[in-house]
Amino acid sequence: SVKFDSERARKLLQEAIDECSKYKKIGCTHALTDLKYAQDLLAIIPNKDTSSDKLNRMYDDLQKLKAKSFDHNFIDFRLSIIENMLKNRNDNPESLFFQAEKIPNHEWQRKQQAMFEAMEAGSKQATFYCLVHIRDKNYYKVLIWAGKHKIPYNGSYNNFFNEAYMKIRELKYQSPPDEYKKMLENLAPYHKDAKTELSQLTDNEKLVFEFISDDNLTTKCQFLPNDGRPMIKISAEPSEIERHIIIKRGGTKKLRGSIFFHTTSQERSNLDLYGEFVNEREQTIRIYAGNNPPISFIPTELKITIAPRRTPLDLQINVMVYR
Repeated sequence: SVKFDSERARKLLQEAIDECSKYKKIGCTHALTDLKYAQDLLAIIPNKDTSSDKLNRMYDDLQKLKAKSFDHNFIDFRLSIIENMLKNRNDNPESLFFQAEKIPNHEWQRKQQAMFEAMEAGSKQATFYCLVHIRDKNYYKVLIWAGKHKIPYNGSYNNFFNEAYMKIRELKYQSPPDEYKKMLENLAPYHKDAKTELSQLTDNEKLVFEFISDDNLTTKCQFLPNDGRPMIKISAEPSEIERHIIIKRGGTKKLRGSIFFHTTSQERSNLDLYGEFVNEREQTIRIYAGNNPPISFIPTELKITIAPRRTPLDLQINVMVYR
């Protein structure tokens, strides 16, 4: 294939203009026609020093003009010139798009990957391509880029961000926690709900619990997948004595939220299984498994009392932080 060379084309056209100008002086009508044609062609070929940003703006303007014009051949010719110039550069995202566009369609996997990489580098043209051709789990990224480029969508580019959030929520329980958090991080700068959820996840991850318990009690704190909500698990063997565990939350900052007790045990001694804490009014509040009073904050200290029991205990305490 013939490689496009804008500078050589400009040089040959300038030579033609110089030559035709000689005959213009003697009134040659053919020379006048050729001169005008050469001048028009030279005017539409950018020189090699034209910045990539300017070439991209020229390309966008021509695309808009094409939508309003019937002279598509001339506009397509100008577009192809800019495409070839950008394709041979490596200093802008659209170069990656035009390089990806040349990949044959029968190599569609390689082409889609190249288009996706061009989009993530910031190519607007690649974003248009990905909106049409990509529907895998990374589609939410396509929607985010469409919103960032302010591509119109049902009257507002913000609708792309809304749809991206819905796609991320659909992937919530299909993705590892770290991956879900990364999705929210990508969208948070552009979407209020994503930002709120990300802040809640981050706050929950900062929660630290200290346990003071009897020797024969086992405790551990884990985070629920993708919700990032702390879940405290307490295991206890049967015992004829009453036992206690004190759970202290790190930090003195007031946290709005709720705590819930849950156990699968049906033993009657569960009626004497409860947690106690002091509320904002200096009142002692008790929480029983399956019977939680309304709570508006996460206490800094919670005392668990386990009555004598005949069967093992598995107690789950779920912590929900509100924003």
